[in-house]
Amino acid sequence: MILNILYKAIVVASVEIDEKTVLTKKLMNEDRVISEFTTKEILPLRIGCYIVVEGLNYTIRKLPTIVKVNDNTFNYTVLFESELDTIKDKLLISSDGLTEFSYVGTAEELLTMLIASINEIKIGWQVGTVDVTDSKKIDFANENCYTALYKIANEFKFEFIVANKTIHLQAAVGTLKSVTFEYGKTKGLYSIERRLIANSELYTRVYGFGSEKNIPYTYRDNAKRLIFEEEFLEKEVGAYGVKEGYYINEDIYPQRTGTLTDTSIQFIAEAYNVTESYITDATIDFNINDYLIEGLTAKIVFKSGDLSGYQFEIWKFDSANKRIYINPYSEANGFNLPNENSLPKIGDSYTLIDIEMPPSYVIAAEAELKAATQVFLDENSIPKTMYVVKMDQKFIKTLTEVISIGDLVGIKDNQMGIDRAIRIAQLSYPLVNPNKKEAIIADEIPYIQRQLTAKQAAASAKAIAAVYTKIVQEINNKTIINNEVTNETTIVNEPNTVLINGKKFRYVKGYDNTTNLEVLETGDFIIDNYWDRYTYVKKWLFLGGIKEKSDNWDRIETIDLTPAI
Repeated sequence: MILNILYKAIVVASVEIDEKTVLTKKLMNEDRVISEFTTKEILPLRIGCYIVVEGLNYTIRKLPTIVKVNDNTFNYTVLFESELDTIKDKLLISSDGLTEFSYVGTAEELLTMLIASINEIKIGWQVGTVDVTDSKKIDFANENCYTALYKIANEFKFEFIVANKTIHLQAAVGTLKSVTFEYGKTKGLYSIERRLIANSELYTRVYGFGSEKNIPYTYRDNAKRLIFEEEFLEKEVGAYGVKEGYYINEDIYPQRTGTLTDTSIQFIAEAYNVTESYITDATIDFNINDYLIEGLTAKIVFKSGDLSGYQFEIWKFDSANKRIYINPYSEANGFNLPNENSLPKIGDSYTLIDIEMPPSYVIAAEAELKAATQVFLDENSIPKTMYVVKMDQKFIKTLTEVISIGDLVGIKDNQMGIDRAIRIAQLSYPLVNPNKKEAIIADEIPYIQRQLTAKQAAASAKAIAAVYTKIVQEINNKTIINNEVTNETTIVNEPNTVLINGKKFRYVKGYDNTTNLEVLETGDFIIDNYWDRYTYVKKWLFLGGIKEKSDNWDRIETIDLTPAI
């Protein structure tokens, strides 16, 4: 097969390829072609050259590796990256020119903002299908559009998929296919390898916790967070014994989503009139004044409209007329809300925080928390597995449905005890034979944030506190000289740590790297030297190469340290 390589729509090289030219797609991760071929001469390949596969452009973004065997033989290894990788070139900048800023919006609004930024230098990008959400406030700090997309997806617990420069953002991408693969002749599979997903944990008893919001001091024997009566749920204890874990959801708390039925916002010389302005919800079914918490100021958080995502202190509630009086929101730069351009309107939705909610709302929140804890337990009470499968080429040819990453397909093998629908996490095949597919089919889609979340959730608060104390001590022992980090103490070898340019990093094994558990390998995740209780900070996907060659750890999102030729 001849592969044409183009630059600005002109073919600059045509090379003969074999099964060493492979397309690999991973959900919310890799979409690349790696091509190995041999030529009789040096090719005019440069950054920006591309190939077209299935109607999509795959571009050279790093110079290829060339091995000169002799004067007439050159072995090439070329990485062609997808359209998704190209958005790394665009820094996410706010409308007022800032690289560190906050943005409040729904998932669709945030994605629209991101797409607008991409299109400033990469034309043709569009917003695809986006699930409906409430607004969230997301902080961005010197992000490129690639890392910002991951952040948006993670904040909403969504998945994304890219097709023809269109980004879809949903709770789960892909569809349920009617096809079932079985091991055996003419049944679809000729190889099945089962692996446990690295860093996934098994829990048979899970304690559920909601937010601290709207929880009075008298709540359930002074519990600091929302809980439910049983405190924990169990499943598969008989099969695996008691394995305790916890589930925390900061979005679940006693709350009522209301809608404004009237507003009266007054301004004096363009300044918000605090004493005369009010908003009304005629349907509110309790007196806020009866549910104030000592030491806290009641607040209203808007969930839609001009003020979506912002919270305001309530300084008075008129229970007879159901009117809420709020203080303005002010920033140090002089920006104030409400203002004449952004103000509450009839139909805007809101919720109340920092008050004690009536019992009916507490009961509803506890039921919601219990249901969410049950979902978490259902997903984590059996070992999470993945199956590396090689598909029968003849069977693939007979399929009437196209299978893609994210899709659910049936996998069946009586001897291995498999008979269920599992998601396709990865697909790869040589360009010369698209029917020769290999797939990774997994119980969960393992991408960076979820890997890290799963690992951190397994650690107890005591263990995290001990690690944090140790890290603080390490940081205190370091000095910065000409941007190089040096240790005043001797670094001791520890499991799952790696020394790079004199600085120690921790790493988490990649989901399919299950053989050399004590060695950093391509596909593992490198983590910088500190994290808080809930979120790992500063992380990179290690793509291989010489570790010591990196000189800018604060800016890069991935590490590709292939030595220069």
